[in-house]
Amino acid sequence: MLRIVNKLSHHSCFRKKNFHTSLFKRDDSDSMADGLYLKSWFSFWLGRRLAPYVPTPMKGVEDMLKLADVNENDIIYDLGCGDGRVLIKGIKDFNAKKGIGFELDKEIYKKAIDNITKNNLQEKIEILLQDALKGNLSEANVVMIYLSDGGNMKLFNKFKEELQPNARIISYCFPFDEQVVKPNERILTCGNVPVYLYIKNKDGSIGLTQ
Repeated sequence: MLRIVNKLSHHSCFRKKNFHTSLFKRDDSDSMADGLYLKSWFSFWLGRRLAPYVPTPMKGVEDMLKLADVNENDIIYDLGCGDGRVLIKGIKDFNAKKGIGFELDKEIYKKAIDNITKNNLQEKIEILLQDALKGNLSEANVVMIYLSDGGNMKLFNKFKEELQPNARIISYCFPFDEQVVKPNERILTCGNVPVYLYIKNKDGSIGLTQ
C-alpha cells in the first residue's frame, strides 16, 4: 500500500540498526555472486562505481515497476542494471516497450546478457558496458536506480538536463537530498523499504507535484 511521507529520516533505510539489512541485503548466495559482490564493493570504495553490486530483491523490483506504473509505451533505463532483472521483469510482466541497461563490470554485464538471452528478449533489451554518467538518457521515460546517496546526487543534474518532461525516476532505498528536489514534492513509499518516485517537471525541476 502506498503512503505519503514528509520526513526522509523516518524510513528504515536511515535507521542505524537496519542499515546493513535494509540497504544491502541480497537474495542470492552463489559463489559467483559473492565474488562480484566483493569486487564491486572495492570498486565503490575507490570511487569507480556509483554503488556496489547488490541485486534488488524481486519484491523490490516489482514494487519499483508498479510505482512507476510501467506500461506498453514506456522505455525503461536501468542505471547499474546488474543481472538485468528489472528490465526483464519490466518487459515480461509489465509489457514495457523497450529496456536499456548500463553496467560497468564485465562479468556482471555478461551475466545480464545471459539472462536476457535465456528469456529471448534480445530484441527488447540492450545492455551497454558503459558508465551511466556518460550515457544519453534522453530516450528514457522511466529510469530505475538502486545506487547510493552519492550516486544519486552525481546523476541529479544529468536527470535535469537530459530527461524528457514527465519522465519518472524510481529510486530503491536512497532518496535525493531534500535540499535539491522541488519544494512541493511528494515522496511515495511501497512496502518495508522506501521506493521513491520522482517526476521530471516541465520547468526542469525534479519532484512530484500535486
